[in-house]
Amino acid sequence: MIRPVTKGDLPAIVRLLRELWPTESLTADEMAPVLDRYLHDNDYEIFCFEKDTVLGIITVSKRWAFFHRGRVGVIEELVVSEGWRGQGIGKKLTRFIEDRLCQQGITAVELTSDLRRKQTHRFWEHLVYERRAFQFRKRMRHRQ
Repeated sequence: MIRPVTKGDLPAIVRLLRELWPTESLTADEMAPVLDRYLHDNDYEIFCFEKDTVLGIITVSKRWAFFHRGRVGVIEELVVSEGWRGQGIGKKLTRFIEDRLCQQGITAVELTSDLRRKQTHRFWEHLVYERRAFQFRKRMRHRQ
């Protein structure tokens, strides 16, 4: 079943994100403010797939873009628990978000995927997402 995430899902979210990024040190204290933003800002949404326990999550942000001549949805994270991958959960979460965004008048959906995640790239291409760009990133250090 797909449902909106609640604050009580934070431990499951942290568990899933640790599976996605095993080399990152992630804590519930660090993730709580991010989850709070997803729960209280209309430009952010988070949903989970649950079957006795949370098996997957999808997050989306919405922004304006000249290129798309309107609003665009950005899938920020899609994570399915490792033991449950390949069973259609990611596809169900993606289709659910696509339908929601369409209903909201969103004109396109974008996402980024780590260059090393070849199997993930095949997943997105199977769902008819096109490779369109490289993502560039710079971590900001706050000057004192």
